[in-house]
Amino acid sequence: MVMLDSLLTDASSSAYLCTTLAQRWLLQSVDRGDLIRILEPLLIMLLHPDSARSSLYSQHALPV
Repeated sequence: MVMLDSLLTDASSSAYLCTTLAQRWLLQSVDRGDLIRILEPLLIMLLHPDSARSSLYSQHALPV
């Protein structure tokens, strides 16, 4: 996750080297077919039931 966070660093900041390394790591991972190893932890977090979105209407629906 740290490597993916490093991709968001502004290129003009002092962390430019870290951003460049993170981009190189991502490109090498894609070239080797390891994209699922990168996406899996993200998808697990995003699809976890505790982070599920629900509409306010379904939570406060009026009884019929």
